[in-house]
Amino acid sequence: VGQATAYRAPLGTDGRVGAWAAATSLPAARNSHAAAVSGGRVYVSGGLGAGVEEEVWSATLSGPTVGAWQVQTPLPAPVFRHAFAASGGALLSVGGHDGNAGVVQVRSAPLGLDGTVGAWVELPALPLVRFGHTAVVETSNLFVFGGADDSTAAADTLRSALGGTQYLLERAQDAGFGVDYASSNWRSGSGGEAAGLTPNRTYHLRVRARSRSGLEGALLVIGSTLTPAAVPGTAASTFSLVEEGSMTVTWSDGGNPAGTEFLAALSTSIDFTSIRDTGWSAAVSSAVFGLSPNTTYFGAVLARDSAGRLTREAFLGSTVTAAAVPQAPSFPSIVTTGLTVAWSTAGNPAGTRYEAQLASTPTFSALSASSVTLSSGAAFANLLSATTYYLRVRSLNL
Repeated sequence: VGQATAYRAPLGTDGRVGAWAAATSLPAARNSHAAAVSGGRVYVSGGLGAGVEEEVWSATLSGPTVGAWQVQTPLPAPVFRHAFAASGGALLSVGGHDGNAGVVQVRSAPLGLDGTVGAWVELPALPLVRFGHTAVVETSNLFVFGGADDSTAAADTLRSALGGTQYLLERAQDAGFGVDYASSNWRSGSGGEAAGLTPNRTYHLRVRARSRSGLEGALLVIGSTLTPAAVPGTAASTFSLVEEGSMTVTWSDGGNPAGTEFLAALSTSIDFTSIRDTGWSAAVSSAVFGLSPNTTYFGAVLARDSAGRLTREAFLGSTVTAAAVPQAPSFPSIVTTGLTVAWSTAGNPAGTRYEAQLASTPTFSALSASSVTLSSGAAFANLLSATTYYLRVRSLNL
């Protein structure tokens, strides 16, 4: 059962404890709470009352007298069977139990000149769950002795160095730090990392410092910088509307914001020694003209940021343009049971195959003969004499 009674006893010069007497009672009954002394004041935190509590109280100590209790900034979360210590003008709450499980949190709050408790901040957590333990601070080291985890008692000793000055790096997309604002964790050292940035955006940076006790200094404005553009990505359908001499190329923006410019290029060589490009544009799709028919083209795209810095190229794959329709068919030779046909390649490259078909009806419902060839002509024999034949020819894609 929790008690609110407070007791005090004098310490003799020989270290002996004198007679105990009642002192000013706590504001409410508590057990499994923790206490620490700093600057002539005693601070009591947490414990079990009506439930697991987070209150922090303080009272002045003057000789044998305990002053009136004052309510201070509570712990961030209820806890009992924790350790409590004071050092360097700050209070430390270490580990404990929240009523469901042991906890690993270590928290610190600065003490004002008038003894008030400032805002609590998170310090590096314990490596193991601990409650029912003790903790002391020696110079710049925090020691935790014994205690228990959620299953067994512990005999080990944990130690952590209490850092000196810590720094907080802040970033935003505007000088007033109101747009896309974020900050790092408080950390020691002389540098930090701002993560989660948007490509091709100007970011403003500033840093603030705080002492181990949690007192913060003035802000230092570092300046601003532009993040590089991100490499574009591939789209679900890269090549579309593929014709004899043109096609549409599509890519993804790669996470770049609106306004980022892209340049896509097509080449018949995988090393892109000769290209057809789209020109710089903020679009993520563009038509490319002036292509050769029935030819394999490789695609690539890159981006540039507002300062003109280029990303590396993103390879988009390859596709083949449509073969051109053969033109100007003719019959160079016609004999009683055979004939030859010819056509122009219409710009198709060497290696294009052509299929010529003969039929005795204009619907080509039944073929009389057919020929697939790499040349621009074909010969047909063993035909019926005195018969009208219809010819059609097409080019085949590579």
